[in-house]
Amino acid sequence: MLKRTSFVKRVNVKTINTSSLLQIGDSSEIDSLSETLAVMREVPLFFGYEGHFRFPVFSRDITYPPLYEPLIKLTTNINGKISVDEVNVIGTGASAVIHIGNSKNVFLENRRKHIRDLRKS
Repeated sequence: MLKRTSFVKRVNVKTINTSSLLQIGDSSEIDSLSETLAVMREVPLFFGYEGHFRFPVFSRDITYPPLYEPLIKLTTNINGKISVDEVNVIGTGASAVIHIGNSKNVFLENRRKHIRDLRKS
């Protein structure tokens, strides 16, 4: 893990959403998952059995695009610290991370199914 220290004078976060994280300090691993089923109807009529996650979006494998170029990164930490006066966050989305510190591994996943049920004209 990186050998760097973070100095933040003030953190102001208004809203942390579903499956989101505010992490202050170092972490070895962050693993965040959010699955959302959103049903919107023009006429607000709900039957009670609609909250099942049986849609393919919740079970299929995630495919990552192939890397065609080698990833080369060179980082030089001259004094080994990051200094920030203030961090202001209005809100986070699902499965988001606000992290102050070092991370070794981060995995974030958000799967969402929107259903729109509109009247037929």
